Amino acid sequence: MSNQGSSLFKVVCFGVLAAGSINCGSSWQVMRQANPNPFRNGATFSLLALDTSTMNIDGQPA
Repeated sequence: MSNQGSSLFKVVCFGVLAAGSINCGSSWQVMRQANPNPFRNGATFSLLALDTSTMNIDGQPA
């Protein structure tokens, strides 16, 4: 495919996707809402280092 043909193909594909996605969103609505917001006070999360010193794979130490 030539460079110009490739560009035309991309434009056509984008147009088809854009036209097909009009009004395809989900129609969900909020039934209940927590009041007050439970995430407002900033729940904390942390990650710990993974310890692989005792891990075995097929009976062999990793």
